[in-house]
Amino acid sequence: MIEGPLTPPRLDRWTSFRFLLAFSKRPLLAMRRLHDAYGPIVELQYPHSSQKWPQILGYVADAELYRTIFSRDRRLATDEFQL
Repeated sequence: MIEGPLTPPRLDRWTSFRFLLAFSKRPLLAMRRLHDAYGPIVELQYPHSSQKWPQILGYVADAELYRTIFSRDRRLATDEFQL
């Protein structure tokens, strides 16, 4: 069990830019690599941000979560959540 607050790693502008570029080409592969390298929660910086005015994007890097969301298989809904 983790003690104290979880502080996600914050990637610099150029590392974030490389990830965002990879994400635009192959989202699930990019998410898996980000998760393997930095863990499930990551903070990215927009490429046009500066140290004085950082623009940060919190990111959940879980390829399985996104695969489930984007899948065409709708059998994941249980009786509790059906409308």
